[in-house]
Parts: sequence; C-alpha cells; structure tokens
Amino acid sequence: MKLFRTILISCFLLAGLALQAQVINTSITTQQADSLIKVRVNDPSFVVLDIRTDMEFASGHLENVVQINFLERRGKKKIWMLDRNKAYLIYCRSGRRSKSALDMMKDKKFKEVYNMLGGIKAWTKEGYYVAKEKVTEEDRYKNKTKK
Repeated sequence: MKLFRTILISCFLLAGLALQAQVINTSITTQQADSLIKVRVNDPSFVVLDIRTDMEFASGHLENVVQINFLERRGKKKIWMLDRNKAYLIYCRSGRRSKSALDMMKDKKFKEVYNMLGGIKAWTKEGYYVAKEKVTEEDRYKNKTKK
C-alpha cells in the first residue's frame, strides 16, 4: 500500500512539473492579441515586442512595447539575450519577420511566444489603436545614411 501511494504521489508531481514546463509558441489573430494584451497588461513577465525598423516603429506601434530591429545586424542576438522565461507577443509589419522570430525563439527554447498574424497592418486594418512617434528630418536622414 505504501509503495502504491508513493508511486501515485510521484505521478502527480511529475504531471505538475510537465504542466509547468509547457511551452507555447504559436501564431494568433489580432483579436486574440488584443485580448492577450488586455488580460496581461499588468503582468511584468509579459512583453510586447515590435521587431520592425526604427522608421516603421515611428510610423505607428502598439503601446508599451519593446522595439528591437530584427533586420539590424545585432537584432537577432538582442532577441536571443531576452529572458526565455518571460512571455512575448511579437509583431512586425505584415507577419513575415515575426514568424521567423517565432521560429527562432522556439529553437532557442523560449517558453511562451505569440506571433500576431498579419502584423501591424492587420492590427490597424481591424481599427485598433496605434501610438505614433514624431519623426524628425534628422531621423529620416539618419535612417537613409545607415548601412
């Protein structure tokens, strides 16, 4: 009887560990992304990650995001350096870069990553709010001369 109880307790513990180790790497719609942001707005372990260029970011972005230029030479490395135990909602302009980033983050063992299908284009098409940054002529010039 003692052996049976020990085995049963061990099974429950292993099942609990398996649930804790659940990995989520998936693409979601803009509606699902909006719901996710609303539910986790005060969660410090949740990060909205904009992986577009500086100029794309300045043209409009979701609020309270971290921006990393995925196309920049060190962009991928910056993403690799992020905390793998946090949850990330990633987006780009149309969904292509963020899908690549999702796959990369999955390979790097990030625990919870959501890719917003259609990117900021789908977000704005659905009528969701975007924050805008003022872009100065100096910013435009810097962007054109960077190589």
